[in-house]
Amino acid sequence: MYEITLREYIDIEPKQLLRIWFKPECLLREAKKIKRLKIIKRDKNIIFSFWEVEVDNVCFNWRQIDELDIQRGIVNFKMYGGEFKDYKGIWYILPTNNNKTLLYLTVTIDWGIPVLEPYVKKVLERKTRLLFRGFLKSIKVVAENYGKESRYCYTSY
Repeated sequence: MYEITLREYIDIEPKQLLRIWFKPECLLREAKKIKRLKIIKRDKNIIFSFWEVEVDNVCFNWRQIDELDIQRGIVNFKMYGGEFKDYKGIWYILPTNNNKTLLYLTVTIDWGIPVLEPYVKKVLERKTRLLFRGFLKSIKVVAENYGKESRYCYTSY
């Protein structure tokens, strides 16, 4: 099992940033590692999606459920089908004193390969960190460049 924590400061208000989760397809413009992202179902503040990503020429895919707590600025996510044994995490969308937003992420992944893990652990950890660092950077670009214009990605909630 591997856990990472990452953070990024974004020059946009938390409520505006939270809107990306209502239309994550917007990330496809900037997140080159996301090869396919399909929304399976939306139900109020719950989103079911399918993800296919590529890191260092290796593809991974999974089905994910995101539960949005708009009032608290929290997005819980977890895998409910895919190539890992377990995958879950939390996005925290926090206001700062300088009118920016701190996007804070914690992710836990269990690849489900205990026999091979000692041999490939470092590679898998590097790929995971690279993938989520890319997600953070993509969210930042989308939010700061497109987020202020509602016609691009955002819907009201």
